[in-house]
Amino acid sequence: MNGDLIITLILFTVSGLPFLACGYLVAIKKRTSIIAGWDENNVRDPEGYARAFGWTGILCGFFLAGSAYAFSANSISVYQWIGTTIAAVIVQLLAAGYSKRYGT
Repeated sequence: MNGDLIITLILFTVSGLPFLACGYLVAIKKRTSIIAGWDENNVRDPEGYARAFGWTGILCGFFLAGSAYAFSANSISVYQWIGTTIAAVIVQLLAAGYSKRYGT
């Protein structure tokens, strides 16, 4: 296996895959129990919350997978890859705050 492909797989597994998996479980399978602090009694529209939170996770997962590929192809530097990772985490936190509008 090529060294660049190994780096891509490692970065994708560490950064992109968890976002994709959690986003899929929340948005598609409606497994809201994996959200930290989830209490269905405090949410007005659980499906809307799951949809908003989960699809943002899926979007961040694809974004991180693309940045892992770009990093392994030497299109971006390590600092830019770290920046995209931090940005994806911040976007997910903002989505969690935005999803609070579905609360009581």
